[in-house]
Amino acid sequence: MIEKGDYFYAFSHIPAHELKLPDNTFTITCLRDPETRVLPHYKMLVEYKMNNTFHPCMKIEGKWLGKSFGDFLSRIPREHLLNQLYMFSRTFDRNEAFDKITNCSHYFFTN
Repeated sequence: MIEKGDYFYAFSHIPAHELKLPDNTFTITCLRDPETRVLPHYKMLVEYKMNNTFHPCMKIEGKWLGKSFGDFLSRIPREHLLNQLYMFSRTFDRNEAFDKITNCSHYFFTN
């Protein structure tokens, strides 16, 4: 639906380089400090594992845990660890991502 342009409001975690939005589409992104983003993600997965909480993400992301935060950092795919960068650059190029972010209609930071 998002790629077809049939929406009044939509959101997606699909990387911008994979979306084909109509010209003049209003775009907005919210950026968060990567360090304050990854630690809560890890803690959430640990809590799900400890409490045997069924959550669909655990099928894939549960395998990233290992025995420590270090294990998690070494196992999490780069696209997830550096998600905000990857959202705007398939090759993790900071300059490309900066250009694409600043070309959004609006961007802001949560921290």
